[in-house]
Amino acid sequence: VPKVIELCKMAKESNMGITIDAEEQDRLPISLDVIEAVFKEESLNGWPGLGVVVQAFGKSSKKVIDDLDSYCKKYDRKINIRLVKGAYRDYEIINAQNHGLPGFPVFGNKEATDVNFINMMEKIHKKKNITLRVATHNAQTLATALVMAKVKGVDLEVQRLQGMGERVHQFIRDHNLAENRIYAPVGCYKELLPYLLRRWLENGDK
Repeated sequence: VPKVIELCKMAKESNMGITIDAEEQDRLPISLDVIEAVFKEESLNGWPGLGVVVQAFGKSSKKVIDDLDSYCKKYDRKINIRLVKGAYRDYEIINAQNHGLPGFPVFGNKEATDVNFINMMEKIHKKKNITLRVATHNAQTLATALVMAKVKGVDLEVQRLQGMGERVHQFIRDHNLAENRIYAPVGCYKELLPYLLRRWLENGDK
């Protein structure tokens, strides 16, 4: 918690945002505890830059959004949710099997994740203290997000990873359909190799 609060203070001083990416499903309760602790920090009052990644392939994604919304109401805060589909389905399934769990914490196929992603967009749009940021390279999902935002009369930010989804996001930029943000990896070989492998796995699922 002290490390996250320190990073958030630095971001606030620099007028920047910071997004917490909670990857493993079995660590979500811990991540949510850390996020709530950050919400309590009075020195961060007035800073709208805190963001959290929510993975739509997680069966707990609905509860995660409800928990974050409850923190917003309890501490009078606002938060940005970067909604992603999730890229570690194989790991989550194997991890659940290794622990002898009766089921999996994630949806077993991409189609179910796609449907839940749309459901979570709809849910987030109803939360007045949460701003939705849609992170996907899938053209159909992006089109759905754009139509949904237009119908609801809200602004939308779409996000992509460097080197992926360039053409469809360029179309969105060229036609001024939404704000656009690009995430790029920064690091040395040992940090970037896992990133590259993750992209290969993700592309193979399309």
